[in-house]
Amino acid sequence: EASPDAPDNPILCGFSRITLASGERRTISVPIQSRAFTVVTSGGDRVPGSGNWKLYAGFGQPDPVTEALTGRHALSVSIK
Repeated sequence: EASPDAPDNPILCGFSRITLASGERRTISVPIQSRAFTVVTSGGDRVPGSGNWKLYAGFGQPDPVTEALTGRHALSVSIK
């Protein structure tokens, strides 16, 4: 079950700009700070979140509008 204070929309928790040549493949790392796994309560306190987390990697928001505009979809992984 998700934390009751979890935001409705995904938030940016890491960023890395890379350039690949056509057909090039490379493994990259994007550091994610532990603060990314916290939520802000209605009282304004930052506390550890609970439940499962879904991380996305892509070119924009993981939503149908971005997919329609870019023709690409975000990759995702769930962690507990």
